[in-house]
Amino acid sequence: MRAASAATLALLALGPTTAGAADLDLGPLRGSYGAFGLEPVVRWQGGYFAGTAGYTSGQMTGSGSVGDLIARHLRGTTIEAEMQVSRFLQPQIPDQRDTTYGFLAGYNFQFGETVLGVEADMTLGRLGGTGSDALGRSRLLSDGYFATAITTGSVTAEIENWATLRARAGYTLGAFLPFVTGGFAVAQYEVASRATVDTSYVDPSGTLPPLDPPLATLSESDSGIAFGLSAGAGVDVALTENVFLRGEWQYLYFPDVAGADVVLNTVRGAAGVKF
Repeated sequence: MRAASAATLALLALGPTTAGAADLDLGPLRGSYGAFGLEPVVRWQGGYFAGTAGYTSGQMTGSGSVGDLIARHLRGTTIEAEMQVSRFLQPQIPDQRDTTYGFLAGYNFQFGETVLGVEADMTLGRLGGTGSDALGRSRLLSDGYFATAITTGSVTAEIENWATLRARAGYTLGAFLPFVTGGFAVAQYEVASRATVDTSYVDPSGTLPPLDPPLATLSESDSGIAFGLSAGAGVDVALTENVFLRGEWQYLYFPDVAGADVVLNTVRGAAGVKF
């Protein structure tokens, strides 16, 4: 009798606990555990905001802007058609590096352990430099002249304060959310191009008069908004239900900034809150 009573009491004591365990819903992180002592966040669903700080390197090629200047100057001439003088110069701007700061905001949609979302960010920084080149060539043209073209040129390009709008896809791993991004980018820019073109024409047979056009000095500047593409990858780490840290690499490509190509690579960290 005493044994039966003890068993009954044990069942009554375990009953609510057993029922509670059966009703427990671990949410989208079922079977996932925290790492490095960080507790997993139940959901990433919702909006978030973060401040960023990082290091950006920029590669700029300004051959297009200088080439356009020379092409307009020699448009319709035999020397341009047969020697392609506008393609002589390939000024390379030295790589630029600087620290950058900014902020980002986005919204996550969670489906099980998959997270999809949209994110916008703004980066405050300025990168710029100057590149120059010089080249001369000669050849006999179809009109009978032996032509010589000597060109020099430089381009100064500056890009600052860029922003992106990106789609984001990630997968939860405990407290971690590795992700990839892709989208569009805009940036402010200024480009100044300068070139000189010195041409001369001599007839080897002596039947045509020699030509020695004056030295042409060309210049042009432009500023405005550049449009490009964005890609990247990173990982968010949840510290609490509403606070997270991020490490991220971001790649931006601007294919035509007033004739210059610009590539920006940024490695940055972020600290943010989730709502």
